Amino acid sequence: MCGIAGIVKKNKETLNKNLLFSMSQSLSHRGPDDEKFILFNSENQKWHLFKRRDSVHFKGDIGFAHRRLSIIDLSDVASQPMSDEEESLWIIYNGEIFNYLEIKEELKKLGHSFRTQSDTEVIIEAYKEYGKDCLNKFNGMWAFVIYDLKRNKIFGARDRFGLKPFYYHISSDSFSFSSEIKALLELPWVTKVPFLPAIKDYLFFSRVNTSKYTFFEGIHELEAGQLFDIDLNSGFHFQTSKWWNLKENLPPCPNDAIDKLEKFRELLLSSVRLRLRSDVPVGTCLSGGLDSTAIVCLAYPFLKEGNQKTFSIVHPGYEFDESHYVDEVAKNYDIVSFKISLNGKNLLNDLEYLITSHDEPFTSTSIYAQWKVFQLAKKNGVTVTLDGQGADELLAGYPYFKIVYWSELLQRFRLKKYFAEIFLDSRSISQFILNSISTISGFLPHRKMIALAGAKNPQYLTHWINKNYFTDIPLPHSPIKKRFNSRLNQRLYEIFTRDGLPALIRYADRNSMAHGLESRMPFLDHRLVSYVFWLSSDFKINNGLSKYILRTALRKDIPKKIQERRDKIGFETPEAEWFRNELKDFIAGIVYSRPLGKRGFYHLDNLKTLFEKHKKGTIDASRPLWRVINLESWYRKYID
Repeated sequence: MCGIAGIVKKNKETLNKNLLFSMSQSLSHRGPDDEKFILFNSENQKWHLFKRRDSVHFKGDIGFAHRRLSIIDLSDVASQPMSDEEESLWIIYNGEIFNYLEIKEELKKLGHSFRTQSDTEVIIEAYKEYGKDCLNKFNGMWAFVIYDLKRNKIFGARDRFGLKPFYYHISSDSFSFSSEIKALLELPWVTKVPFLPAIKDYLFFSRVNTSKYTFFEGIHELEAGQLFDIDLNSGFHFQTSKWWNLKENLPPCPNDAIDKLEKFRELLLSSVRLRLRSDVPVGTCLSGGLDSTAIVCLAYPFLKEGNQKTFSIVHPGYEFDESHYVDEVAKNYDIVSFKISLNGKNLLNDLEYLITSHDEPFTSTSIYAQWKVFQLAKKNGVTVTLDGQGADELLAGYPYFKIVYWSELLQRFRLKKYFAEIFLDSRSISQFILNSISTISGFLPHRKMIALAGAKNPQYLTHWINKNYFTDIPLPHSPIKKRFNSRLNQRLYEIFTRDGLPALIRYADRNSMAHGLESRMPFLDHRLVSYVFWLSSDFKINNGLSKYILRTALRKDIPKKIQERRDKIGFETPEAEWFRNELKDFIAGIVYSRPLGKRGFYHLDNLKTLFEKHKKGTIDASRPLWRVINLESWYRKYID
């Protein structure tokens, strides 16, 4: 795990190395262990590798910067930028290839030799052997750039689900890239102009990271499963293309139901085992929910006894406190449990650094809870964590997925199953009737379904937004094409690829890397994801239970108390109370401020009324209020 950055001058103009220094310094949190740079001259194919303190007289038109967080092969020889033995291929890379040992053995049989124990060198040799097809060999998370001096071409790629970030900017004379937006903002030709379609999507629909566009005009993100090529032989030609698509990579699946359960456990176990490969300590984030508990339980046999550290957020006295579930896991497994609780003052103290960590707005203070858990892990000697991220989006863990499932059953005239599932999810006759009626909303597009469900919920109201301001501003994305016949699988695909998971992936990367820590997500192993999308809906929701296959396949691994949980919480915070107490003056200072009033985004009277009602406790409007707070804080930090 690292931070990468680079500049390619289109007109062969000499590159100012101080710009690379500035980009690298802004990414120091991502790579506290080492820093190196390289300059290339694309006309004579010469290069110069150096450190910040070195005296450099070399003139180049291409430059790479690398910040290292040492995870695998901690020796200096494994540092980057790294080349092949001929020094004709150079790579900078952020991420991990978890199956690098298997690929390495395969390449050795084909005649390749290795100088390091790193996964970085495996990427270089795999690229030499397979070209772009090497990407299909990798199981992991990555964003890398390779400069091929012999062919005078640059090749880069991002992993299947976009677990590792890659941002870029193209100007009239430069192509610039980095792991985080802040590094691009160090460049004089990158202007800080807000991208209004992203702001509209954020305010109206609480969405971020739904396309290649960011909150900054002109700064784009290489999308998940994309690669790019730059041909420098005839000027500058930049081209992106999709190298992996979920629908086209569904595997064959066992026919027998028991075999399907065993296959699921086998794949998840394999994923956990691979993600435990590390030369530094590994811990686990534990919420007390089904997903993180599953990871803790499966990892337990592979870690030294008593050496599994878990990290949790707890909220004593609040209804969503999960400390008793965390304690249940600790009681059943020999783990060392670390916990932290938060208050509004903590958030105020950390807010500026938190906003700077993300570079873009985020949708709730639950992101802060995760940020603090990663900080807790780092303080207690852990550099890598395993996390349950992605399970809800893969296995239909959110309550609204049940409504979609019911609509699928109704559409397919599986009436006996339909009424059975409605009955199992109902605690009363009135609830049964309400569930039956809500099935209709499952036929609607996702955001319309959510809006209908929350029509009278203050969290979903938009009357405080000045709709006239945004009338002619489009949304930053087009509708998702239909990929699956199953209504539930199609909805899961939409959430998985755009309307949910990409934002959570961004949060996890920035929150972990802010503290120099690597977050790994076993549920997002591409083998497991492809397999689960092949399965029918009944393996995700069944007998009134979400994540049915996870509960059933791991019934002998997960404590019964947690296996039978029906509630869904996650890394929540008591933000509603914070906004009425410790943060109320801070929020008032924003809501009633002159700069916010001049933005034009808000119907100010309605916004102030919303805040006052929340403050009095008559409604909970913490989510829309946070969007206002976060967006205004972002504006003041980056734009004003």
